[in-house]
Amino acid sequence: MPTIHLVDGEKGGIGKSLFCKCLNHYFESHKIDYILIDADPNNPDVAEVYDGITDIHFKASDEATAMNSKSSAKVDQIFEMAFTNPVLVNLPANIHQQVAYWILDNNLLDGEIVTKAEVKICKWFLSNGSYNSINLFLNSLNTFEGKLPHCFVRNYGICLDWTTVDEREEFKQAKNKYVFSDIGFPGLRATERDYLEENRVPFSLALEDSGLPILSRQRLTKFLRQTIDEIEQSGLLALSQTEAQSA
Repeated sequence: MPTIHLVDGEKGGIGKSLFCKCLNHYFESHKIDYILIDADPNNPDVAEVYDGITDIHFKASDEATAMNSKSSAKVDQIFEMAFTNPVLVNLPANIHQQVAYWILDNNLLDGEIVTKAEVKICKWFLSNGSYNSINLFLNSLNTFEGKLPHCFVRNYGICLDWTTVDEREEFKQAKNKYVFSDIGFPGLRATERDYLEENRVPFSLALEDSGLPILSRQRLTKFLRQTIDEIEQSGLLALSQTEAQSA
């Protein structure tokens, strides 16, 4: 089944780009062809490392802006691209209204014609555990009324203690009302993060770089192994993995 993976979080500095790079690494290591769209107009840092499309941006947030917007047609290409390969979309911050408008206005979750196309859309939502971050996640869940599969991604590189989140009444209610995956995103030390940002290389090349200290490469290997394990446990990529194995 064709799949569109939205990497979201609604906040800057939440770990979206790093997690998106991990998804890229997952597809490449499993030899799954995919399409990357970096929808951040100001800092398309994922596309700088992995070959991606950088001219598709979500701008229309209502009928008035969509009616005469050429960018709306560009965004529609995401749906068409998903027929050939899984599509990864790295979203910028503060984009919920625009993305929600595109999905809901076009009835992408339950429209008669698009249902026959069998294109699945899911969202990986990065969180730092803050009160506001949880509110943004709950808002996304409520907006799509459980029709859009979500994966709540706990960024342990920013927050280690999630007790407050798990004890929060609204979060517990959401778990009972909606079905969503809940995974951990392990932290990556500043040494390795700085190296990746400075050199703009994919994980595969970083692991082969003899200029990167051995222990850094070992930590990077551990980080990727743990992250891929969590990604697989989410269940959102099981179909793509099955398709790759049968190809």
